[in-house]
Amino acid sequence: MGEIIKSNRHVIGKLILTHLVMTIFGTMVFLPFGNLSASGALFLGCAGAVALIFYIYLIDVDVWYAGAEHKLRADAGKSRPNILAGFAVGFIAALPDIVIGALFVVFQLLFDYYESYPSGIVYQGILSVIQMINLLWSGMYMGIEYALLGTMSCWYHLAVPIIPITFTGIFYALGYSGSSFLKPPSKNNPDKA
Repeated sequence: MGEIIKSNRHVIGKLILTHLVMTIFGTMVFLPFGNLSASGALFLGCAGAVALIFYIYLIDVDVWYAGAEHKLRADAGKSRPNILAGFAVGFIAALPDIVIGALFVVFQLLFDYYESYPSGIVYQGILSVIQMINLLWSGMYMGIEYALLGTMSCWYHLAVPIIPITFTGIFYALGYSGSSFLKPPSKNNPDKA
């Protein structure tokens, strides 16, 4: 695991930076339209889907070459072959998602349980801060969440990290194997055209 982190730390940094940029984009799309009626949910769902597709494309751009480089290092005997290393890279890059989502769920459940007690105010305050951090960190998913769920569901935020982990693993494996999903065939190689 240490070798994967060391050889892909620049990719992990790029994935976190890409996440931050897409969060800003998703938040800018969501905030002006966040209080629309039910008909506005379709617009938010479409805008959220476009943001998510663009985010997946940016993951592909960042990760595909890392998988191809890993294959070259493995073929040269400088690292162990591991086509599934992309899932570990995606997991490490998604650690902020996992931690924030888990905190959100824990404090939502605590607040739901202690709501009628005097200590419920403390949990409500902590939950409000975590909810704000969660909304700011998961901005690219806001449109889809609003369109599908209508409200902020705490369980939804545990599933959010699955998206970058899965696509990071898939695109890393595609780069490792030399295949491509979103990239056009190379002009220098007529066999792939």
